Amino acid sequence: MANKRQSGFTLIEIIMTMAISAGLAVVALAGFSAMRAQTQFSDAVERLREATVQRRTETNSAVQFTSGDDASQIAFGRIMTFTPGSGIVQIQTLVTSSTESPAANQMVKVTNDNALSYTVAWGVVFKKGLGDAPAAKRQVAFIRSPVDGSLHSIVSPAGGWPLISGNYIYSDFISGIVPSAVSLQVGDGTRTATIDINPATNGVGRTFQ
Repeated sequence: MANKRQSGFTLIEIIMTMAISAGLAVVALAGFSAMRAQTQFSDAVERLREATVQRRTETNSAVQFTSGDDASQIAFGRIMTFTPGSGIVQIQTLVTSSTESPAANQMVKVTNDNALSYTVAWGVVFKKGLGDAPAAKRQVAFIRSPVDGSLHSIVSPAGGWPLISGNYIYSDFISGIVPSAVSLQVGDGTRTATIDINPATNGVGRTFQ
């Protein structure tokens, strides 16, 4: 009588199946991790864009708000400071005396008050403004003119605006000249995106590379 072939899997077949399954699991996990990292990066960039738009919206409020409890000071703008290598964006309020009515060509000092910090999520940091040296600090200011209520989006030169005894100069922000659009570069070490600010339209967008 001939021997009947036993049904089932051999040890080699089982080992090969386990190896293939493990390989597929590794590939799937790597793909999931990459997709998760990309999603987190996209979310962080969008949150930063929204935080920037929020500063513009605050500035463009129909009601001129006062700085803290000091009614003698009127807040008329927000300034955001981006320092390369940092995931923390410093946000300050620009104020001026309520008795002053600064015009675009006047050298009126303004002070900083109500400072706060915004931390970009998921390890995303500011890299530089496009065309800047890697270590160049950049600042963005949203100004609501105390004179006519018009909204101005202003981007600083590389290195930021100069401080004089802790104050900025009003004419640095409103000079009568609309500055060029600028893209502020951010990244997480793997991916790169830009926060695009267009002073001509007061628009804030973002672009992924």
